Amino acid sequence: MRTKRITLLAVFVLIVIAVVTVLIFTLKSVNTGAGPEREITLTLGWNGQDVKIPAPVEFPEWAEGTWKFKLWRWKKDARTFTIFDREGYKYVADGQGFQRDKNGRLYGAFGGIKRYRPDGKLEAATTSILSGNVPVEWVTFNDQGKRIIRVYAHIKDDGRSYEVIFFNDDGNMVKEWYTNTKGVIYSEQVRGPDGRYHFTHRMKELKDSE
Repeated sequence: MRTKRITLLAVFVLIVIAVVTVLIFTLKSVNTGAGPEREITLTLGWNGQDVKIPAPVEFPEWAEGTWKFKLWRWKKDARTFTIFDREGYKYVADGQGFQRDKNGRLYGAFGGIKRYRPDGKLEAATTSILSGNVPVEWVTFNDQGKRIIRVYAHIKDDGRSYEVIFFNDDGNMVKEWYTNTKGVIYSEQVRGPDGRYHFTHRMKELKDSE
């Protein structure tokens, strides 16, 4: 009888340890860090004013320390990640397996990443990612779920330039910026009352300059 009680106690202790371990791993996958930077600073070429545009949604670095990511690194399969940062934002990442970069380092490759606000509404999505997890296209949504900004990044030898498109609630483009690789906006066009697009600023001399 005593042996039976000891056995039951041992089983109970093992169950408690297992539950605590699961809780630790679970907590480690949520609320353990803040999200990546959410803005990129650009400069208007015609007056030197700094402006902000949304940064791409990227997989948080701290998330690579979670048990979910470590399990993925071990299995190296395709899977979807759902992770929350400490601010309550949810990241849903399309994991496509593991690849090696030019230095031979193994990294988890993603095909797309979405970020949801704490209220559950989609805030932004990175829709195109090159090898090495380099984002080249991303979209930002308003709280009604409508697209308001789309950004294209053009990778060049000396950096990256941007094409930034702004939309109204009807889904029509209302403004477009082009930058050089120094983050200087050299071209702006807007949609006028007649529905046509007009250049308001176009400084070709800044296109490939500092």
